[in-house]
Amino acid sequence: MAASLPLSRYTVLVTRPLEQSQGLCQAIADLGGEAVVFPALAIEACADAAAAARLMRIDDYDWAIFISANAVRYAQIAADNGIIPPISTVRIAAIGAATAAALNEAGITPQLVPGEPGDSEALAAMDELQQVSGRRCLIVRGAGGREWLADTLRERGALVEYAEVYRRVKPNADAGPLLQRWRQGQIHAVLVSSGETLSNLAAMIGFEGLALLCKTPLVTVSERVREQALAMGVRRACSAAGASDAALVNAVTVLLTGTASELTPSRESPIVTDQDTPSTGHGAQTAPAPTHAATPEPTPPATAVTAPPSPAADAASPNPAPAAQTAQTAPRPADAPTPATGGGKKAKDKPIKPPRRSWIGYAVLLGVAVIATGGYFLIQQIRSTQEGLGGELSKEDQAIAGLQSRFDIMHNQVVALETRLDGMDTKLEQGLREHGSRLEEKLTQTQSAMQADLQGLHRLLGKTRSDWLVADAEYLLGAALQRLHLVGDIKTAIAALEGADERLREAGDPAVFKVREQLANEIRILNSFTPPDLIGASSRLLALQAKVKELPLYLPHAGKTISPGTHAATPATPSDAAPLVDEALGELEKIVVIRRLNKPVNAVLTPEETLVLREMLLLKLETARMALIRGDEALYKNSLASARTWLAENFDTSQAAVRSVDGDIKALMEQSIQINYPELGKSLAMLRDITKLRVETDGAVQNQPRGKAPPPAAEAAPAQDEKGAPAP
Repeated sequence: MAASLPLSRYTVLVTRPLEQSQGLCQAIADLGGEAVVFPALAIEACADAAAAARLMRIDDYDWAIFISANAVRYAQIAADNGIIPPISTVRIAAIGAATAAALNEAGITPQLVPGEPGDSEALAAMDELQQVSGRRCLIVRGAGGREWLADTLRERGALVEYAEVYRRVKPNADAGPLLQRWRQGQIHAVLVSSGETLSNLAAMIGFEGLALLCKTPLVTVSERVREQALAMGVRRACSAAGASDAALVNAVTVLLTGTASELTPSRESPIVTDQDTPSTGHGAQTAPAPTHAATPEPTPPATAVTAPPSPAADAASPNPAPAAQTAQTAPRPADAPTPATGGGKKAKDKPIKPPRRSWIGYAVLLGVAVIATGGYFLIQQIRSTQEGLGGELSKEDQAIAGLQSRFDIMHNQVVALETRLDGMDTKLEQGLREHGSRLEEKLTQTQSAMQADLQGLHRLLGKTRSDWLVADAEYLLGAALQRLHLVGDIKTAIAALEGADERLREAGDPAVFKVREQLANEIRILNSFTPPDLIGASSRLLALQAKVKELPLYLPHAGKTISPGTHAATPATPSDAAPLVDEALGELEKIVVIRRLNKPVNAVLTPEETLVLREMLLLKLETARMALIRGDEALYKNSLASARTWLAENFDTSQAAVRSVDGDIKALMEQSIQINYPELGKSLAMLRDITKLRVETDGAVQNQPRGKAPPPAAEAAPAQDEKGAPAP
């Protein structure tokens, strides 16, 4: 049964890393073949702190793309066996079926897996990765991988970062045993998984191994690697339908046991059969046909010749008799006598002799025959010589082809190195651009700050004493406004205005005359302004609160006696009963309180109710005082009105104390607490626009007739102080 298996007579060279070749070797063995493992690539972990940090916060990304099964394995190592958090929103993409299987083994279900063959191009072509503008993508891969996928996603607007968790290195292995088996014809096919594996294999087996590699059928996992193999000089190379073990073994089986027409045309390279055909003749291969093979051999002319006939002549002229007859019937010379046409006796008795010119023709024909025979033998000799030279030329062609193959391999290695250098240059240029953009942005900010500082310094250095005095006056005007509107300090505001006027007077700038005029008007208005006495009103409210505890209530309550004069006078009694009546009334007054009321009495107040009535009046007065402090005139008057109503409803208004408190509350209600400070900002606005005033002043001076001096400062700005005296 083993002999009937497809690969029973074949040996396949497997170049995958050692830890990844067991499944492929078992698949080859299941088909009866022998797998020779020679790893041309080794994988080792290289995740740095940045890659580990990105994997630990993988939930911050929208897409996590795993480039290979190695990326899954080494990402687990870098992330301490926990790539994806239990609750995560990141979407997982695998570049192929093998990577998806590794993710499933790790307990992760990928949401995006392209069909075979799995590669970056197939993944990027899927609909889910077309609209990724603004999305954050993390590509988990090995160091120094292709940049195509990241560049494509960046062109679509995605933010791409890498997590490089492993690196590929060339193993340090002895290729001697492999080359020995290869020389003996025991290697029938080669499996290569990547372009880097192919380059490492070519470097490890040397020039002799390269010549053997170029003659051996080769199976790759992608069209890109197949083209690289063809460029190195490999004569038969095809790409499998995918990167799985089954796809690779199927491609090897079809390549070794099937014909070239059984492969997909787009997947198979042109098969060169010049060295696969068994050799014949003198050379290692069939000698090319001589250049004269297409030229017909010259055939000797058919003629009657007396010389010994040659084989060529016999072959060319099998019957020379007709030629002799033709020669005998050659045209007669013009001077030859015409034979008689009749049967005269004289003509019959006299024989006819051939003319002399006919022998010359025979001689010419004989020479042509000799030349033709010599040419035939000469051509045969040249053909033999060419056949010998053809074998030697074939050997030289083989040597030249070998040198050309080696040159192509070296050229491909140089191209591979240039590709890696281009990738490194691209990374370096990208890093330099990002660093340069950050430096340029920082430099721009620093230049802007320095420019602002320089402008401020120039302004400071360019100011005169007059400018400093004007700036000081501007500061004093601003302070006066703040003290007036925020604190209500009129005296300090007046002092600040007077100080500003003094600074402007010392400046001597004609442009500030109008400012001083406005400033004098504002000082006059502020001196004549009388604000309401808010502090006095607050003190009066506090005094009223102190009186509340002594005010008599309207309803009777426990613990209180009737005030003198509140009950009616007792009627007169006889003189003899007066002492007894007085004594009885005195005892009765100790027990019963008599009060005359104009309203019906519903109940007698308890001590608690008495306390509540007094506290409510205190609360209303305190609310009015808080509104007074805040300047809320509406709340202030409403609180006082409510206090008057409460006083009238619950306290005895017939008492003088109650009426006095009610009058005080009414007086406080009539007092306005809203302070309308005068507007003092016009002089400050004019001073802040001093440049405009200076331009107007300069224009007035230029338009003034010559010989007439400008009005003095006192005439231009007749300012007065608060006492009515002219301002200095």
